[in-house]
Amino acid sequence: MHCEHATILAARPNPLAKIESTSFKKNLASASLKCDGCEVRVPRLWICLEPSCRAVVCTTSSSSHMKIHYGSLHKAVRDACHCVFMNPRTLTIWCYRCECELNPFTEGNLISPSGRLFLKTAVRCMQGKKSKQDGDGAIQDLDLTGLVGLKNLGNTCYMNAALQALAHTPALTQYFQTCEAFIPESRRVEYARQKNIMLVDSFFNFVDSMWSGKSAIFSPGQLVSDVKKFNDIFQGPSQQDAQEFLRCILDKLHDELTYPRKYPDLNQILPNIPIQDEKLNKTKSVQLPQQTSSKSSNGTSKDISRSSNPKAVTTSSLSYASSRSSTSSRSLQSSENSSLVENTEITPARVTTPSIISDLFEGTLESRVRCLSCRKEYIKEDKFFDLSIPIDKKSKIIDDQDDKSSKDKDGGVLGSFVDSIGGWLSINNRNIKLSDCLASFCATEELTGEDRYRCTQCDALNDCRKTFRITRLPETLCIHLKRFRYDSYSSKINTYVQFPMEDLDMTPFLKSTDHQELSNSKYDLYALVRHRGVVGGGHYIGYAKHAVDGCWYEFDDTYVTRKAPVDVAKMEAYILFYQRKSSHRDEDRTRILKYMSKPMMQIYDKDLLVYISSLWFCRWKYLTSPGPISNHDFLCPHGGINVATTRNVMGMVTPIPRIAWDALVEMYGTDGSPVVNITALESEKMACSICAQEEAELDERRRREEQDVARLDSTVISDGQLWYLIGADWLKEWHAFKAGDKPPGPIRNSQFLKDNGQPRAGMKRGTDYRGINVIVWNYLQNIYGGGPEFVRAALDLYAPDPKTAPTSPVRNNSRSNAYSHHHQLNHLPHPSTLYQPQLNMYQQSVPSLNPYGRSQVPNGKPRKA
Repeated sequence: MHCEHATILAARPNPLAKIESTSFKKNLASASLKCDGCEVRVPRLWICLEPSCRAVVCTTSSSSHMKIHYGSLHKAVRDACHCVFMNPRTLTIWCYRCECELNPFTEGNLISPSGRLFLKTAVRCMQGKKSKQDGDGAIQDLDLTGLVGLKNLGNTCYMNAALQALAHTPALTQYFQTCEAFIPESRRVEYARQKNIMLVDSFFNFVDSMWSGKSAIFSPGQLVSDVKKFNDIFQGPSQQDAQEFLRCILDKLHDELTYPRKYPDLNQILPNIPIQDEKLNKTKSVQLPQQTSSKSSNGTSKDISRSSNPKAVTTSSLSYASSRSSTSSRSLQSSENSSLVENTEITPARVTTPSIISDLFEGTLESRVRCLSCRKEYIKEDKFFDLSIPIDKKSKIIDDQDDKSSKDKDGGVLGSFVDSIGGWLSINNRNIKLSDCLASFCATEELTGEDRYRCTQCDALNDCRKTFRITRLPETLCIHLKRFRYDSYSSKINTYVQFPMEDLDMTPFLKSTDHQELSNSKYDLYALVRHRGVVGGGHYIGYAKHAVDGCWYEFDDTYVTRKAPVDVAKMEAYILFYQRKSSHRDEDRTRILKYMSKPMMQIYDKDLLVYISSLWFCRWKYLTSPGPISNHDFLCPHGGINVATTRNVMGMVTPIPRIAWDALVEMYGTDGSPVVNITALESEKMACSICAQEEAELDERRRREEQDVARLDSTVISDGQLWYLIGADWLKEWHAFKAGDKPPGPIRNSQFLKDNGQPRAGMKRGTDYRGINVIVWNYLQNIYGGGPEFVRAALDLYAPDPKTAPTSPVRNNSRSNAYSHHHQLNHLPHPSTLYQPQLNMYQQSVPSLNPYGRSQVPNGKPRKA
């Protein structure tokens, strides 16, 4: 089928004159726009693309003015073409005569090349807010991907603006485009009844739609629906905060996108792995590095992989994760004077499993609180995905003479800052600089009055002094300017904050003395979120710098308009996104990527190519510190391939020439990963027999454990028995294990219990805990251990403790109940005869075995910075 009507319109003199007309576009953007023949309004309105026609018609079930317009003009007027219509909101193009949709962004023979060019230009003109006559706003490259507007689904502009910033984060989009095989769904891990709250699937579809180039507008309905499922704060039609949404979605993606790193098990040597020796041009065998033992700085023994390559990095099995997490810890410990350790309480940042989200957005912030009575100092590190910076900080900022030497050591920021900042702290509607806000955030302030801090040494609320310092900078620095104030009444701070488009220097606010960290402390802006209006309402708009053409674009829901950098710099920013820059890393990437250009790759012999983990290669392209080269993202701990869990190994690797591999090893070293080529990947010897045996045992274990729990489980308990409460997170992990994921650890009830064994406040049944009977509890205890044990007579965490509550007479035969309990346990095979020492997890206490209950889901609260 071929539609000739777009070709006819393209041949008209000035076919875009009407669409480029400022008055016509203002009329279409008017809120009072309606059909010429009735009261129907958007989104059921269509405009005729005939250049001489300005008709606005509708198509409804009761009446179709599109049909009337086509019948009265297209057929009646000679050489007229009134059959092609465009929806001004969805940018859908429909040919009434051919009864088909015309999408100029998809391939096919439906539209001629000239007609395709005309329709693309028409869509891009309608997509922008300004016409070509205004000298700005026109999209020059009609085929440029990523310029996709997002449909507003009802006060979802805050989501759209934040999503546009994430969609234009180069490393994040590259991950979803090249590392699809590492995404949990692609790893064939069915998360059973959690499946309906998996966010990564819908986010992957969102990124794919944004960069596929198949449409100019995308409706993120599935993504928005999934976000609402795990966080009820975004349910309902009211507008929410873009920064809250950003934190929530990053935290959820971080949990779902942890790296599938299978650290090498040096105690089990796999049989020889075939690799290629390019010098001898024949295969030879290489074994995994031998194990050696070394003492760490704290005296504990840890395994060190000793590579045959002299440039290889000798690291522990936690190579990449530990090197990242230890940077800030070393700076925290090294900065403490040994004479002050006794009067200092240090809380290091918690260790998290790395993911692409933490690699890009995670930094570390140190807070120091000093008691002015006993001089004790409390030092705490916290990881953050974004920095919330005050604009009108009114706390008392002081110049602590006692810390003058430490200020000079850290760059002298606090001393020089105090003299220059006082004039603007409490003044609104005055232009200030972003560096002033950051300096105010890091300055020493006094905590007095209601802000006093409880000193554990004094056991009292005392006046203190508090200071923030960044100990590790993230690759992507997300700065949230706190424009909304919630005091006695809500208000918005409209102060314009001057922010640099390039070379934001974070050195004055960085505590680290590491040369590499200090040399890579400058950032360039690549996206921002703007809020206009008042608190509780208004409108969010996103701005992003395109990674291909380098131009700035405004993303106002479905509208996409090109912007000049000078105009972007004048915006009242709410959230700023900065990308770390490193000139020497860019030079290294350019040099190595030359070896991988398409002409060069065509001359290399297939057998001489080395295959490297796509996950590490993605980090190398965008991170300043990707860590040592590791192929354990797709290799099993024994150096082979677990064919049961790694089904798409070719999707997990990137071919590079041997010269590029040697250059990368020279710069970054390895974690002992073997060199892998096509011969090894296609060899049956790469299939790990150890993993195959373990996988068979795990499958048997999953089957037997599911059957046993289903048989022992019950929805009610007899009189005289107690409910044993168990953590919902633990049950969720058991679901994943049953569906094919790794075995979980011991039972963890710390989700709803404090360290002293007392219930936490605000816990909900189904979301935070579930109840099981004593038989199931004992069965799981025999397998997993853990706890602690926590019982209640009613399925309520806050019910009276039956150990202290007065006893009541038992109406049922307790001896019969006890016999039944003992009889069922004695007729079960002992867990040690069923499973290997690795332990597993339990489910919920209702027949559906849903860890969240019948209608409850986790609240997915955003990470606290």
